[in-house]
Amino acid sequence: MVGGNAFAKTVCSICYEYLKPIEENLQVISLCGHVFHELCLLQWFEYCTNGKNCPVCKQICSSKNVRRLYFQSIGDPILSRSQNVDDDNNRKILRILVTKMEALESNFKLFIDRHKKYDNDRIKELRICKEQLSKEVMLKNKGLKQKESIQQMLQTKTGELVRSTSECSRLQEKNLALAKELAALKLSYKELMAKCNNLRRGEAHSLRKLERAEEKITKIKDVLEGEVSVKKRKLDGKTNALQS
Repeated sequence: MVGGNAFAKTVCSICYEYLKPIEENLQVISLCGHVFHELCLLQWFEYCTNGKNCPVCKQICSSKNVRRLYFQSIGDPILSRSQNVDDDNNRKILRILVTKMEALESNFKLFIDRHKKYDNDRIKELRICKEQLSKEVMLKNKGLKQKESIQQMLQTKTGELVRSTSECSRLQEKNLALAKELAALKLSYKELMAKCNNLRRGEAHSLRKLERAEEKITKIKDVLEGEVSVKKRKLDGKTNALQS
């Protein structure tokens, strides 16, 4: 394998393909030291929507923190022979590189799709949490409004109760005064009835005395009329006697 040795089992953390420093352009993030394929890192930065960071450790970085790694071969026999390959071998290598590039692009798209799906899931969860929070806030506000309405209603009912209690006290005092007045009227009525009874008894007694007086007057009148009649007859008799 060309450029194998130290990088034989080292992979790019974005596409998970082996790193080949002699055949490929490699770049390192100077802040954390992680190494990637140049194309993979460029595409990673291009698809980062929430700010550029390291695909491995998530260290925040930018294009200014990226450096290309350069390697020098010292008499590698494979590299010497590669300079003498014919055009067929070059085309074969080109096809291999194109195939590898397509595979890298496909793997990178899958990697980006996974991250997009992860981001979309997180966004969906955040949206659901936001909607739930909005509902909770709305319910809380509704509860507060209901509480305020109940408190206002309670204050109104309390005021009405105070007024009703005051009115009841006033009516009780008025009823007590009326009861006293009624008792006084009943007492006056009893006294008046007693006086009326006394007057009736006095009137009956006076009527009986009047009747007895009238009877006496009638008797005296009858006696006087009898005496007058007798005296008149006597007088008439004397008058007749004198005339004869």
